Amino acid sequence: MRITNEKHIVIYRLSAMGDVAMLAQAVRNAIESNPDIRITLVTRPLFHPFFGEHDRLNFFPLDLNGRHKGFTGLLKLANDIKALKPAIFIDEHDVLRSKIVRSSLKLSGVKTVVFNKGRNEKSAMLMGQTEFKQLTHSIDRYNAAIKLAGLKTSDDFQFILTTSSHEFKTGSKKKTIGFAPFAAHDSKEWGDENVKAFLNLIEKEESYEVLLFGGGKTEEKKLKALTFDFSCCRSVAGQYSLEEELAIMQSCDVFLAMDSSNMHLADLVGCKVISIWIATHPYFGFFAWNNKANCIVRSPQEYKHIPLSIYGKLNSENEMTKVEEIRKMIPPEKVLEKVNLLLD
Repeated sequence: MRITNEKHIVIYRLSAMGDVAMLAQAVRNAIESNPDIRITLVTRPLFHPFFGEHDRLNFFPLDLNGRHKGFTGLLKLANDIKALKPAIFIDEHDVLRSKIVRSSLKLSGVKTVVFNKGRNEKSAMLMGQTEFKQLTHSIDRYNAAIKLAGLKTSDDFQFILTTSSHEFKTGSKKKTIGFAPFAAHDSKEWGDENVKAFLNLIEKEESYEVLLFGGGKTEEKKLKALTFDFSCCRSVAGQYSLEEELAIMQSCDVFLAMDSSNMHLADLVGCKVISIWIATHPYFGFFAWNNKANCIVRSPQEYKHIPLSIYGKLNSENEMTKVEEIRKMIPPEKVLEKVNLLLD
């Protein structure tokens, strides 16, 4: 039975794609754990499909190129959110833009909560000032903010996005590997040499077909080139809507990705996800939520410069040389061994 006196919660997060995909776990956890609330999610329209449908979950799409553009647009956004009459505003982003909105709402008497990114502890660990250990995952940080707002979350909750069925017939009975070889930063990528060597192994093994994922014209062009070089490959980049890509991901038997948004998207739809870590490290709290055991990563004991970055941005050209050295420490044979193990 629908509760009529539901408490209205507004949750705010704009970017990046992988971070918003992870937020889906926390939002659905809050909805399922608190039957007396309804949530309005403030985010980019593109990210709507990550959260599925629920009768107590609404979406407020940002108009960053129009009404909500610039500083005055943020003030309009704050007024738009006030008009929703929220009991609590949860800032799950904590950047300058969200701080402006949050401050305006707070001045209007709306209770506000902000999540803790852990910037200082991540920076201290990167600099070697603290013990190198697993830090709190981003999803746990999202959940902590929800708890700070006085709401419940379940420790064992897991949300798997159910996608609309999508007909994607390849005419083959081989098992399918989804492969997303790119990331927001070059330093997080396995490198062209490894990618081609891995696909060459797949081609020889003749056990799998590979669906290539990526975004943007540059990546689409590179992926298309791989389909000419390797008959086992087919690119889905740039040909389908985001909803359709998610459905195609869900149809894969295993998904191989870098530390990237595609890693989180594949994880969200319930794939077995193998992730490759180069400049960054799972210890900073960004690993695929349901696939921590499937991270392929080297330790500082094996190479003293690991990790090089929290998010993938490097500070010097010399660090790119170190990236190349780390790439060589993750041979294609090792990755294929992990694929075979998961699909055995």
